[in-house]
Amino acid sequence: MQDKTTARVHGTAIEPGHEEPARVIVLGPTGPKQFVVVVGGTTIGRAFPSDVIVDDPSVSKQHLRVWLAEDKTVRFADLGSTNGTFLNGLAVASGTFAVGDALRIGSVQLQRQPTTSVRPAPGLLAFDAFALRLAEEERAHLETAQPFSILVVEGRATAPLSEWAPLVLASIGAKDRASLLREDAIVVLLVGKRRSEARSLASAIANGDGGLRVGVATYPEHGRSVSALVHHALAANDGEPLARSGVHANGAPDGVVRGRSTERLWTLVDRAAPSNVPVLITGESGTGKEVVARALHDRSSRRDKPLRAVNCGAIPANLVESTLFGAERGAFTGADRVLKGLFEQAHGGTLFLDEIGELSLAAQASLLRVLETGRVTRIGAEREIIVDVRVVSATHRALERRCDEGAFRWDLYYRLNGLEVEIPPLRERRDEVEPLALQFLAAVSEDSPSRPRAIGASALEALRRYEWPGNIRELRHCIQRAALVANGPTIVEDDLTERVRRAPDSARPNTSGEEMAVSADGEGLRKALERHEHKLISDALAHCGGNTTAAAALLKIPVRTLTHKMTALGIKK
Repeated sequence: MQDKTTARVHGTAIEPGHEEPARVIVLGPTGPKQFVVVVGGTTIGRAFPSDVIVDDPSVSKQHLRVWLAEDKTVRFADLGSTNGTFLNGLAVASGTFAVGDALRIGSVQLQRQPTTSVRPAPGLLAFDAFALRLAEEERAHLETAQPFSILVVEGRATAPLSEWAPLVLASIGAKDRASLLREDAIVVLLVGKRRSEARSLASAIANGDGGLRVGVATYPEHGRSVSALVHHALAANDGEPLARSGVHANGAPDGVVRGRSTERLWTLVDRAAPSNVPVLITGESGTGKEVVARALHDRSSRRDKPLRAVNCGAIPANLVESTLFGAERGAFTGADRVLKGLFEQAHGGTLFLDEIGELSLAAQASLLRVLETGRVTRIGAEREIIVDVRVVSATHRALERRCDEGAFRWDLYYRLNGLEVEIPPLRERRDEVEPLALQFLAAVSEDSPSRPRAIGASALEALRRYEWPGNIRELRHCIQRAALVANGPTIVEDDLTERVRRAPDSARPNTSGEEMAVSADGEGLRKALERHEHKLISDALAHCGGNTTAAAALLKIPVRTLTHKMTALGIKK
């Protein structure tokens, strides 16, 4: 960490006025820290003997080493950390840290600062000063609920930042502040501006004569730190002026856009967020269930309290109760201290139980009691602890079927399912594929000769035609891979995996004499299945005189599943 005079790097002092080949800002929970990269290297971690200490539990004691190589590039190496190191969203063990790269250790972000002038235009703050100013606004928000937003404004290669930055600065308010983010981009703090006001200003800037690209992020909806807000704003910038893009985040969190198919979903999230009703999120794996859970928390009155998340299927069977409810010291072998369970940790906030269908029946019984009483008892303790937690759960399984099979408790199902939010698979949201792909590309690629910033028409067509069985998670990995293998500034069809490229060929209907699963007019498998399901349900209802209970028994499905399908298919009694 550098102060006004010297910076300690393995016991060596860097004298004031010495040439600084590279500068790095560490955006941690207690504010930004800056250091100069030298040949000997700098270690970043949670405790001594790290040179730059970041007080964050997600960071290992000695997490990362950054050094200046002989060719004047900045290199980094993970030091065997617990939570890993990520470069532009990809887990890596080592690599080159260039200006504009997003380097993350745990939940802490590192930014390379340009080696050119830190103030290329009058009115721009140094980035660490900007981060401190934003921290002041965060404290003011907690006291007065005053909103604020940020813009990330990026220029094109044909126009240097010194030409267009003054025009952007002239369009912002007297209380607003701006800083250099990298050599071709600035970040702007808009004091007191809500998302709608920020987007209006972004549209005006993007549609000006400078050919600028603008992304918007608002506190706390899109993040609670400089790095989180900047990351969201960069992801929202899809490579075209904001006002001209077809589908954008529009209030949906990172990794989700608000398209036609999910408009109802996000409207439901907006309405459900302020309440304390337990929510059950359903959908296929990779559709973004945790993103929806975080949106429910961030838009609720609990947003300033903890959000804790756990994958129930990943907890060892013998640790479920201690993980959820806690344990006293000495309660079992290895319990050398008091362990607070997730319910205690989330007190006043939200607990997200992912893959809830994987819990054992014994754990389900314990969970049900806590939900009904609002009290937990640590293992080995006698007294109960009152907890105030909103529970949001998620599953990719058909819980009603699990209940019918005796693998899940009906009473717990009803307790968790105060409101069901179903996320449609990506194959039913074709209009979202392109903007999502551009978001993911913006997250891993910057304006640089070595990295693509656009996706070609043929590649986009292939992306839209593919069925995406892995949903959004698969699309993200596909774009990350394509950005790595692309040779030019644009991702082309050949950069995609063979599975994605050949999807149209494999999806062609069978033209043999055998009975086809799709209609002769090429309506597609999904439509054909929906049509067949519609007929089966309609016939069952007609046979049972409109009695849904009898029709469900005839079809051998739960009544709730039947009514849900009737609504989805537009079937009336």
